[in-house]
Amino acid sequence: MSGSIILVSYLPDAPKFTRKWVNEAYCNFFNACPEDVIGFSCLDSTPEDRRLDVQKKIQYCIRTNGVLVSVETNLRADGRPVLIRWADVPVTDSVGRILELLAIGTTMEDRRRPVC
Repeated sequence: MSGSIILVSYLPDAPKFTRKWVNEAYCNFFNACPEDVIGFSCLDSTPEDRRLDVQKKIQYCIRTNGVLVSVETNLRADGRPVLIRWADVPVTDSVGRILELLAIGTTMEDRRRPVC
């Protein structure tokens, strides 16, 4: 699944950040059905010791209405950690109010260091 594009939209309802929608790649990667994850926090797959830091990054993204790009450890359904490069993009209405955020994730689990 390396390089798969994972999509999830979530509400700007800090500190929960409730999922509204996920794509098929998200479901396949995290071994979940949409009904298992929609309506729950998008931080559920973030290790407990990283959640506060990730919440702060998302809140900054919301305050500045800017794009947040970061590489974060996420946990698969079986508990295995995996790195995902996330780009969180605010989606606004016509007057600039953030309605939701779209997180675009690229898995990095099979990335290797180049041999020099």
